[in-house]
Amino acid sequence: MANIPIDGNIQSLLSTKIGRNKPQKYINFEIQSYSELKNVFVKEFNRCIYILTFVVTNNQNRYRLYKYNLLTNQPSLVWGSNNSLGTITDFLLSDNGKMYLSVNGSQYLWIIDMNSNTETKWNYTSAKNPICFGKLEWVEFNKKFIMLDAGPNLLTFDIEDDSISYTSMTGGYAGGDDYCVGEKYIFTTRTRYDIANKTAITYALPNGSNPTSVDYNNGKYYFALSNLLYIYDESTDTWSSQISVGWTNPIELRVNNGNCYAVNNNSSKAYLYDLNKQMVYSFLMKWTVPTQAAAALTRAFMYRGIWMISRDTLCYIMYESNLKYNAGPIVQHIKLLYNESTKDSYIYDDRFIKFTDTYVTIQDGILQYPDINRGLVLETLSEERHIYAISISKDDYNVLKKINV
Repeated sequence: MANIPIDGNIQSLLSTKIGRNKPQKYINFEIQSYSELKNVFVKEFNRCIYILTFVVTNNQNRYRLYKYNLLTNQPSLVWGSNNSLGTITDFLLSDNGKMYLSVNGSQYLWIIDMNSNTETKWNYTSAKNPICFGKLEWVEFNKKFIMLDAGPNLLTFDIEDDSISYTSMTGGYAGGDDYCVGEKYIFTTRTRYDIANKTAITYALPNGSNPTSVDYNNGKYYFALSNLLYIYDESTDTWSSQISVGWTNPIELRVNNGNCYAVNNNSSKAYLYDLNKQMVYSFLMKWTVPTQAAAALTRAFMYRGIWMISRDTLCYIMYESNLKYNAGPIVQHIKLLYNESTKDSYIYDDRFIKFTDTYVTIQDGILQYPDINRGLVLETLSEERHIYAISISKDDYNVLKKINV
């Protein structure tokens, strides 16, 4: 390698903060001017944070997708539309260069080709509107995602063969319900769907109530409702004991690294519950999360232990213990830059190493001879006896020696 590019700037998404006060930080992404801020969603894709906004300006719907690059520590606008796409209620990005948007009250998704900036509809034949505010979740990343409708049906969209499958679900649920996907079940706030058996039942929490938000993490389902938290273990199909938490009408429950985050509906107050220490923390955000509705949605996201939620700025927090927030001692916090703009700083074999604008991949490659690009020319020793020779590099020879056929 040549000189490795190192960024010592710690004022990034993974910046360090020690102490118990003001754990949240904010990132400005220069949201466009608006008369009404409708829906804002946060997702992670290929190690970048994406924020999709739906606003109204001069009675016109406007949609913008912003990218926050963790390597460059810079937000940028990557897509926008002023067309009448309807009330967008969720989005997913995939490696095929497309973005999928759910639309409230529709019988179609929007497919946005990020390369050609074209907008096409993906119609589905279900006669019912999306529920759970059109929430989209991957069941096979970069291949299949799901959405629920009021049929009730489970709709599975296969982006590899452009097909949609429909599975009927029993049990009632409403448009504003939440859901999460685990290994065995899909839990809504009223229904449990068995993925293997394709059967659904209605359920209630051990206290007879229904949750207001649900999430899945590491083999367990989490259920939040006012003042309480329940956990369901999918390996044993058992409920935990009741856990008292001081939140009120919690929404956007997210769980990671033994920490539960949620925000009160129609409030600027967010909560963090430490499952290991059994301690709850609350903090006030700069803005208020509106009462959840199809045209007033705020979707949070967890990425590597960082909880993110956004309105006109992106708020994030990473909690490690009751004394420490965020990532590591300052003196140990550096970034090694591996991306398209720094690839010339490295010596690498492009058959196995690929640089993108945000990260590097290491993959299997093909050793092919002769290789004119590398000066490996086939030399004929005997045309009659079909004897040929080729010189290969020492590095390739060492690779060939280790191949098992």
